[in-house]
Amino acid sequence: MEYKKLYRRIDFPLSLYTGMMLLYSILMVYSALPAEKTFSFTSRHLLAIGLGLVILLIFANFNYQLFREAAWTFYLFFVILLLFLLLSGRPIHGGKRWLSLGLFSFQPAEPMKLAMVILLAHQLSNWRRNLQRVSSLFWPLVLAMIPAGLILLQPDMGTAMVFFPLSLGILWLGGAQTLHLFSLVSYFFIVGVITFMVSYFEQQPLIMEQHVLFFYLYKAFTTVQGILTTGIIVLIGLISVFFLLKRLRFQISSVHVLCTVLILLGGILTSYALVGGVMKEYQKRRLAIFLNPGMDPLGAGYQIIQAKVAVGSGAVMGKGLFQGTQSQLGFIPARHTDFIFAVLSEELGLVGVMTLLLLYYLILSRGLKIALQARDDFGTLLAGGITLFIFSQALINMAMVTGLLPVSGLPLPLMSYGGTAMVTDLASIGILLSIYRKRYVH
Repeated sequence: MEYKKLYRRIDFPLSLYTGMMLLYSILMVYSALPAEKTFSFTSRHLLAIGLGLVILLIFANFNYQLFREAAWTFYLFFVILLLFLLLSGRPIHGGKRWLSLGLFSFQPAEPMKLAMVILLAHQLSNWRRNLQRVSSLFWPLVLAMIPAGLILLQPDMGTAMVFFPLSLGILWLGGAQTLHLFSLVSYFFIVGVITFMVSYFEQQPLIMEQHVLFFYLYKAFTTVQGILTTGIIVLIGLISVFFLLKRLRFQISSVHVLCTVLILLGGILTSYALVGGVMKEYQKRRLAIFLNPGMDPLGAGYQIIQAKVAVGSGAVMGKGLFQGTQSQLGFIPARHTDFIFAVLSEELGLVGVMTLLLLYYLILSRGLKIALQARDDFGTLLAGGITLFIFSQALINMAMVTGLLPVSGLPLPLMSYGGTAMVTDLASIGILLSIYRKRYVH
């Protein structure tokens, strides 16, 4: 009987999958490190995992409703830390991302993601009936974009990029209309396309000199006169299409046209602000290099080229632990942190990659099952948000390493070396275990 009670209180599958992922992480970090750093960095990695497991156990035994009560406190605390970093933080490797606490450094952006998930779950569980209206999406997006903007100014584009799919996913779980979310996706798509295009043209001036069309496209999104002209053309074009569809008896309302205009113009203006002042020069170069790594194979394109070589050379079975030429000879930068997936692919091949994907799938499936079994809306949204939090980061990191997204500083969850990220990930698993433990409590 005692065993049955224990089994009902503890999610053994999720605990097992997390433990397997941590063992995999220790093995790959140990393999990725250079010989002179193996002991010190592996010790720190084990220390971070140990601290994370302690927090996991504490959170697992909490009533997760306590996080609802402290949601605003957590959120505001980490927002203040991000502001403090921007105003008085010491730049490290060109960015103000770490807060020094004497013996160790702390990266507030990592727990900020978890704090945002908790707050959005809290707010949306209260607003669930009102999420069918477009206006109800405003405040949740503001809550997500405030920390994302502060992190982007550090600058840390990779971490800021996570807030977009994370906030949209939680809004969808909360009951927001698919059409409204599609409009938001369209807005960010427009911003992305224009920002990529302008960044690429800036790094390739010969293209603009040789092609008049590209020159005018560049000016259309980088000057005030160009923005005004583009806006007027878009407005006239949409009004013309609207009246044409009306004459052809299509069912289309003026509200839809107005929303389309706002999305297009908003995307253009946001892109202008990004490329005109917010983004650093090296960030624009990264976007251009993503489109054409061969532009600078020994500079900005070096990371992605070497990572692709490592991933491709692993074949099916890999070269074996400690046998990867790209990793062991130091061709892959940040190989124990952001690019650990490249090391894993080279040394363990397709078999190792499929093992990693299987573990992520198992954790994802358990997280979604816990969300479905949660006793209230807050538990459902919190479990779903945490699952998206882990899954979206994994997806973005692997897409970055394989060249499907621009290179950005984003660790692979539950796998990469990195104290703050590892502790935050394990704390998130602890909250999932708490939601599971309380699923039958009323």
